[in-house]
Amino acid sequence: MKRKGMGIIVVVLLLFVLIGCQNNKDDFESKYNDLRESYTSLQDKQIKASTEITTEATTEATTKVTIETTKETTNSASTPQDSTNLLKIGDELKYDDWQIIVKKIEFHNTLSDSIAKGKYIAAIVTFTNNALGERRVGSHFIVKDELGRTFKMDTSASLDHHFAFDTESWYLADIGSSFSATMAIVFDVPLDAKNIVMYPTDGSVGFLLAKEITVETTVETTIETAASTVLTKKIETRAELQQYLEDNFSSLETSLGTTNFTFYVSENTLTFFSYDYDIWVMYDSGFFGDLQFSINVTSAMSKIVCQEIKDFQENLAHSVISALPDKKIRGGYHYSWYDYPSIREGIHIINYYSWLNYFPTASYSEYENSKITGFNWNDEDDSDLGR
Repeated sequence: MKRKGMGIIVVVLLLFVLIGCQNNKDDFESKYNDLRESYTSLQDKQIKASTEITTEATTEATTKVTIETTKETTNSASTPQDSTNLLKIGDELKYDDWQIIVKKIEFHNTLSDSIAKGKYIAAIVTFTNNALGERRVGSHFIVKDELGRTFKMDTSASLDHHFAFDTESWYLADIGSSFSATMAIVFDVPLDAKNIVMYPTDGSVGFLLAKEITVETTVETTIETAASTVLTKKIETRAELQQYLEDNFSSLETSLGTTNFTFYVSENTLTFFSYDYDIWVMYDSGFFGDLQFSINVTSAMSKIVCQEIKDFQENLAHSVISALPDKKIRGGYHYSWYDYPSIREGIHIINYYSWLNYFPTASYSEYENSKITGFNWNDEDDSDLGR
């Protein structure tokens, strides 16, 4: 009986324990569910906050990019009109270890077999290689107009110009370290283009090549570093030609300073000479000698000044030819002396950058057989100036 009573007590106790455990389980599940709901709510808030921040940051970044892009585009479009980034003909641009000087500008409708869609604008440029090794100029140039239109360098027309006008070099020629070369960089631009500026492809400073293009421009417009002279009257006599040269071409400002010239003009009256006038531009032999031999003049500077002297002679030639359109003329830099002046024996002659405007080129040729052709270099008997 006592054992049976103890069993009943144990059963009762177990029931209480099970009931307590069930209650604890219910409490635990209730608390767990509460915590899970709180966590889910907190997570939802974090996700919402994160989304709002991301959206705000994205909007801000997009706005910033849009503003910067708009600003960059505006600046790019206005670059041709930014006068602070424009250089004049004759100014110097240093870019990528090149020294770049635009010497003159030409306009052409055709160049050899190439025909311009609008007008060819040719920049005659002297490049000096300041890098350590030999390299090429290449075709990395563009022009922009005031409307922001961009036109790439016309490589075919540039090469045609080289062959047509016998320029010193071309854009794929190798240029040694410290050496210079002059070449044509040609662009085909529309006739309505204005404020045309030439830049290196990724450059921000450029040369103003022309403010506009006129349809009437058919052959060449030259802008020299030494001011070009515009004739106000036609030359009629040898004396007038001599005076014109003395008044307008007696000196040249070069990168090494001023050099002076005197002139001797001879007029032919004989049938066995092919020309009407022969112009000797007599130079300072000391100045020219320094370009060749002075240790105080670098090879690079010598080349630059030689090109300036050549350009000056070409400018002189075009001016004289335009003043005497119906005359056969030849000229160039001239220096001569005799070993025995008293008896005029042992003559020495040194010529540079000789030119003429007729053909055949031989001096001793029947006058009637020679025909006016326009300016051409005639350097077969010239010496080499420079180094």
